[in-house]
Order: sequence, then C-alpha cells, then structure tokens
Amino acid sequence: DNAVLKRVEVAPKVDKKTAFFGQDTGIAEGVSDETYYFTDGDVRSMQTRWSAIVHREDGNWKLANVHFTANVLDNPILDFAKQAALRNTLIAALIGLIVGFLLMGIAQRKKSA
Repeated sequence: DNAVLKRVEVAPKVDKKTAFFGQDTGIAEGVSDETYYFTDGDVRSMQTRWSAIVHREDGNWKLANVHFTANVLDNPILDFAKQAALRNTLIAALIGLIVGFLLMGIAQRKKSA
C-alpha cells in the first residue's frame, strides 16, 4: 500500500560474448536500460550494468545467478533525492525568513511600547 514504485521495466542487452567454462557453465554481461514508474506519476530512466552465470541442466540453459549494478554517483534516483533536498532547503529557508521578520516586528512593537 505504501509502495514508492508502481512498476519497473528492464531491457537487458549482452555486450560481450558469453565466456564458457566447460560445456555446462557460462558468464554473460551487458547493459540494461531501465525505466522506473513511481506512484506519484514520475518516470525516471537509467542504464545499469549486469552480469549473469548460466548453467545447462537437462539440455536447457538456466540462469544460476544475476547481478545488476547502477552508477551510485550518476543516476536518476540520486538526482531526484538532490532535487528534493534542494526544494526542502529552500522551503525551510523561506519559512525561517518569514518567522524572523515576524519576530523582528513583534520585538520592534515591544520596544515602541
């Protein structure tokens, strides 16, 4: 009920030839274009890297392990957090100025009286 994400679309692409270790095991890696749909209507896209270990079992290739990673210093989730922090800082500064002016006005009136 409190989910931040509505859905995620992932489109992986292999960018290196699969490296095989024996006849039953291989490692593949590549990039993935991902799109994140937030419950507030915001949509963000980013590219991640991935690697996968595949294993042949009963004549079929199966995914044994997969790992996705994003650039922690340059991604849309971090951009969103930076924008939210800036917005909240500006709102707090504006509220601080308003309260400061009100307190100065009250102090001035007390001096006059």
